[in-house]
Amino acid sequence: MSAGGSLGVSWADDVAPTEAYVRYDNGRYLDGWYQRLRDAYLATMADLGVDADLSPEDFLAAMDGYKARDPELGIVITAIKATVKGGLGKLRERPRGEGWRPGERWRALERPTWRPDIRAAVISRTRITLHRTIVKHAAFTGQYPIAVLSDCNALRLGEDAAERQLDYVMLADIFPTGYHATEMAGVKPGDQTVVFGAGPVGLMAAYSAILKGAGRVWVADHHPDRLRLAEEIGAIPINTNDQDPSEVVKEATLGLGADNGCECVGYQAHDPQGHEDAALTMNQLIDTVRFTGALGVVGVFLPEDPGGAEAQGELEAQGKVPIDFGMMWFKGQKVGTGQAPVKRYNRALRDLIAGGKAEPSFLVSHELNLDEAAAAYDHFDARDDGWTKVVLHPNGAS
Repeated sequence: MSAGGSLGVSWADDVAPTEAYVRYDNGRYLDGWYQRLRDAYLATMADLGVDADLSPEDFLAAMDGYKARDPELGIVITAIKATVKGGLGKLRERPRGEGWRPGERWRALERPTWRPDIRAAVISRTRITLHRTIVKHAAFTGQYPIAVLSDCNALRLGEDAAERQLDYVMLADIFPTGYHATEMAGVKPGDQTVVFGAGPVGLMAAYSAILKGAGRVWVADHHPDRLRLAEEIGAIPINTNDQDPSEVVKEATLGLGADNGCECVGYQAHDPQGHEDAALTMNQLIDTVRFTGALGVVGVFLPEDPGGAEAQGELEAQGKVPIDFGMMWFKGQKVGTGQAPVKRYNRALRDLIAGGKAEPSFLVSHELNLDEAAAAYDHFDARDDGWTKVVLHPNGAS
């Protein structure tokens, strides 16, 4: 716990609040902190001859050796940067004789002064700045980056990386996303879990629930080929063409419903006849999960969907979905939503694969060359039978 990012207190101490204050104003609470540092940085850089209004050529010339022009001001610039990094936390922990090895957890994360809230706020603003920089660079040079921050997102793999690449490539997105759904739903050993959607993420959610030791896992969808895969990994398929998921699950649980469930479809959910209804799977999930159960929603829902006006109506175009909130409230259910923080899980899931405990490559239906990507996407988008997951090989499929 810390106050203003400056006071570190161990959670082991006997800590009790003595005063509390309520902040009435809205907005990003770090704006003032960031603005003062930004103004100081710009003013100091201007004193060193580096002005924001310089042309690209003059700017590059001014940046060349700018600290040497005035060593004292160079120290000021270093101090400003250190202040930002102090709140942000180190992006890289160097060994420094502490026995740290690549792939291990960063030591900075264990410090009592670590402030993830400040880090998140600063990174959010940094990403916006980075995007603007990329846009300006592209406008001036006509060059675009192939990958941004790729060095930060890389995951170290073992010696079996090439041999088990179909398993490891699932760590890029769908395996952690499916796992995240079960985390938000609180799946634990012995649970009865229902998953809506048997696409790649839904199947990974079902697989993750099985890995966690769920007693029974149901998967609801209307695509037979995907339901066959669900059954192959040990889940119970529910074909929504002729079955009501809520009835199936409640009949199997003495009328109680599942302990928890995952929504892995999103705003483009549609019935077997092809009619879109963004609330369809959410409402089915609310109905199927028991009182005080938990829902993990990783299906995409957008704050606005202009194309949804024609398919579903004006509410969907505004990102407003008519879910059965009253029933969810009445049943005391809790819900977790949002994009998966992939890096939170990918290291642990990697180790499950390396240890032979997980083989997410069961999902892969096709391995193709890179020049076949467009045709493969058309097959997948059309939900053609057997097209569940495509892996592209830039150097040619073996």
